[in-house]
Amino acid sequence: MIDYRVYMPLTALTVPVKTSAELTGEIMNVVSIINGNEKNYEGIIRDKQLSSHVLLIKSDGTISEDNVLKRNILSFY
Repeated sequence: MIDYRVYMPLTALTVPVKTSAELTGEIMNVVSIINGNEKNYEGIIRDKQLSSHVLLIKSDGTISEDNVLKRNILSFY
């Protein structure tokens, strides 16, 4: 089965999904992933240390994956 992804405005998030994401930090972006009858969410969240996380959140608010994005830091001397 093919899944498709739809950008979600923050105002359209369900309470369980929004609450779970906000436990990690500030919500930057969220897409819904729809595969048949199953709907999950993938979000980019920024924590207090300004690290970005990619969260995979089930529709009931359970976080099934939390991956920290690595930064490429350029130094100029």
